[in-house]
Amino acid sequence: MKSTHTHALLLIILMFAVSHLNARQGHFRPDSLTVVTISGKVIVTVATFQDTLKHNDSVVTRTVTKYFLDANTNGIAEYELNFGPDWYSPDSSDAVRPLDGETVVISGGQANRLTRDSLIMVIVYDINDKFWRNPYDAYWNKMGTSPHDGRGRGHKGYGFGFMHDSLTTITVSGVALVDTTFRNEQFFIDVNNDQTVDYILNFGPYWYNPSSNAKRPAVGDSVVIVGGLLNKRTAPMIIVYSINGQVWRDSITVGKDLGGCWSGKDIKQGSTFHSPFDTNSFVTMRQGWSGGGMMNNDLYGQILELVPGDVPNQGNEKVMAAYEISLFDRNGNNVMLQNGKVGNHINFGSSAQVQLHFTDYQLQWNNFNKSTVQVKYWDNNSDNWTTVSNASLSPATNSVSFLQNTVGGLVILTAEQSAVSDVVADNAQAAGSYALSQNYPNPFNPTTVINYAIPKAGMVTLKVYNILGKEVATLISGNQVQGSYSVEFNASDFPSGMYIYQLKSADFVTSKKMLLVK
Repeated sequence: MKSTHTHALLLIILMFAVSHLNARQGHFRPDSLTVVTISGKVIVTVATFQDTLKHNDSVVTRTVTKYFLDANTNGIAEYELNFGPDWYSPDSSDAVRPLDGETVVISGGQANRLTRDSLIMVIVYDINDKFWRNPYDAYWNKMGTSPHDGRGRGHKGYGFGFMHDSLTTITVSGVALVDTTFRNEQFFIDVNNDQTVDYILNFGPYWYNPSSNAKRPAVGDSVVIVGGLLNKRTAPMIIVYSINGQVWRDSITVGKDLGGCWSGKDIKQGSTFHSPFDTNSFVTMRQGWSGGGMMNNDLYGQILELVPGDVPNQGNEKVMAAYEISLFDRNGNNVMLQNGKVGNHINFGSSAQVQLHFTDYQLQWNNFNKSTVQVKYWDNNSDNWTTVSNASLSPATNSVSFLQNTVGGLVILTAEQSAVSDVVADNAQAAGSYALSQNYPNPFNPTTVINYAIPKAGMVTLKVYNILGKEVATLISGNQVQGSYSVEFNASDFPSGMYIYQLKSADFVTSKKMLLVK
């Protein structure tokens, strides 16, 4: 980039420094990105500024670092490289951020929209063939010694067996740091206001929400966290029990074994292990599982929930939910690995009882049709997904259960997709009335989804207003038939702040608030 371009760019960075202080690049969905490989010379720009912390009125010095790539070596950047927030570093490699002038090869996800500087954005996955980040990472599973390689598809698994740290209940307070690059946000806390990570905050999978209606923090929020401390290699992790006095999850369900348990080969009754974040997803090894000597050792079982995109070999399967089942022997070897990768399956002497639970949010993620849910497991012998034919679906409890002698290491729930969300439709039909859902995500940057339902045909408008009551966008305006609908609001051209969205018909009007944070 020529010096004149650099100076202009620095002025732009300074103008937007506060709003970009946490390197927010905007809730990308990995499936919307095109994987590309690019090479060239890196251009690094850094801006320093004074920032007032709202929670305690103190003033600190902040820096914003941006990375660009000159692919044509003509001094002008064509790409902006998104390495995530300044505090991010990979946990599965020794890759580091590039220096100004360094020549690099980048593999990453190319966004379908331009940056503020009219450049093409690429979210970095690998740099110089070293792992940087996995867009589908189920990071909440990294709670102990694990063979995972961090690369997602084709991974070695997240299961950590019984070789995890014990939990110590602690209370910490500080400022929330949030990596918002992808929809499955990652949360951290800075306890001494130096913009560095002191603890990873484990709120569980991004579809988990507590019955207390407690919310995950936004960037810069002042928070008090009570949770179970795990000592991690990169940074200590806290499994969150409460946030600002509101219950997030019951510490009893976590337990010292994080949902896992031993099954003795001569057990006289069933032994159950469950997901660390959902006791309604579990596996019970029943009496006689060892098959009269088929297995010579006791086994330690775990079931972990994955990001659907993290599942190897998924092919054209429409994955609504995914689970990794791991079984470890006394030496810490995962018998569900084959050729060093997850996906093996084992036949036992008695049927294992399996129940898999999913949430309304998982249904809404891609408008999955609940009535079409099926269970499949990966069969390494046939290199194919095998349907569990005797699975029983309970729509009332959002769960699927079955008995089977074959236990697969990778299990998925598949479903057909509907034009509208089953959850919104069910709610509207049950109430026989209009329904307007809270937008998700909220806060958002720059896109969010609004679901609504109408009980009868008629003229409908869905509009967005700023906090002063001025109309800024019309999302829907026209006649619609009875049913449920989903619309995306793209606020890339709007400033940060509170907005109001309003659903209106001839005999009904309601509105909700949403927060845009850039």
